[in-house]
Amino acid sequence: MHDDATATIHQSLRALAIGGFLFQSRVAASHGLHPTDLQAVHVLGSRGPSTAGDLASALGVTSGGLTAVVDRLIALDLAIRERDPADRRRVRIALRPGPALDALRGEYSAVDARVAALLADRDPAQRAVIAAFLQALVAAP
Repeated sequence: MHDDATATIHQSLRALAIGGFLFQSRVAASHGLHPTDLQAVHVLGSRGPSTAGDLASALGVTSGGLTAVVDRLIALDLAIRERDPADRRRVRIALRPGPALDALRGEYSAVDARVAALLADRDPAQRAVIAAFLQALVAAP
């Protein structure tokens, strides 16, 4: 049985998902990216340099689809192909620091500021509950 707070959480999560999708789509389009390209930037930003196979798996695309993603990111100065220092036979895809990546990251400054402001109004125990809930949510299958 759902109480009012639970119903509000479900509605808010749906609204957040829709709003996030629309925001990501606008950011991608404003930088000449496909939404999958932007997701690749996020994956590389959180995981660091990745092999093509690992990145394709994380994005749920084929190797051919990933080649197109990586080619677009390289053309826009957002990524590079580099040799894996642990195994020079392997190639990894990595983000390329620079103005293009800085501009893309800048799109998130207003979101980051809003989250920071909302969290600043919460005490440490409340922030811990929020953090635990979100970690459990993203870890769910």
